[in-house]
Amino acid sequence: MAPVVWDTRNSTDIVRDLLTPDNLERWRAHGDGPFASNYGEVGAFLNVTDGNSRPDVQLVGGATALVLSGEEVPDRAVFTMNCCPLNPRTRGTVRLASADPQAPPLIDPRYFDVPADVSVMVAGLRAVMGIAHCAPFAAYLARAHRPASDDLDCLDGMDDAALEEHVRRWSATSYHPVGTCAMGTGDDSVVNSDLEVYGVERLRVVDASVMPTAISGNTNAPTIMIAEKAAERIGEQRRRQSGEPHRVAGAKATDHGHPVDGGAGQGIRTAVHRPDRRLPGRER
Repeated sequence: MAPVVWDTRNSTDIVRDLLTPDNLERWRAHGDGPFASNYGEVGAFLNVTDGNSRPDVQLVGGATALVLSGEEVPDRAVFTMNCCPLNPRTRGTVRLASADPQAPPLIDPRYFDVPADVSVMVAGLRAVMGIAHCAPFAAYLARAHRPASDDLDCLDGMDDAALEEHVRRWSATSYHPVGTCAMGTGDDSVVNSDLEVYGVERLRVVDASVMPTAISGNTNAPTIMIAEKAAERIGEQRRRQSGEPHRVAGAKATDHGHPVDGGAGQGIRTAVHRPDRRLPGRER
């Protein structure tokens, strides 16, 4: 993802101005305030190429510097909007560095090896610059900080080559890698539809690495879904092996196996669809 950063006026920077001891105590006491923020609280999905089909960029922004994983920290209040390409065509690699299992792997994301990915990013940045002129947002933006310019209008005059240079210089990971143990039936597939590793017994891979291609958005919720499905499949397999009858999570049954307490079908819910199910990370 590549950032556009603006100096702001009549505003505060959540990291520079608001992460104070008082606000820390507020978070400890009530669980809210600036310390409860993930900083990137603004988002959108846009189609910036043909305007008709599915979104091809995701925007993630907030009232602070979200640049190169925090490597750049301006000395003044800023607002950042990052543009991330969805469904990138470029494919990276993860390879073993040696036979030592403790050695870090060789990771090469190969960003923008396919020129079409850069074109989508340039179009996405132009969309971001257009948003910057819209009320009420525009009233709080003083000038562009990255790419640097004297005012907002200077960004509009940048040609595609200049924006591509900015993309290549300032892009960073969005921490949503997938596909290194892809599910499928081809020669390059690592796991089958039950997430079992080909050629290895009693081993499954259950995380975002089994996604055959990059999804159009954040990977957290789909990864939870994959884990729920894997747990269901593992349970079914163990029941078959032990000869136990299939049971649906949440069902209440009589000695005859019929659902009770509410009529036919009442009280039967899978774990995935239980409304009282709490997802990881939520307060308990």
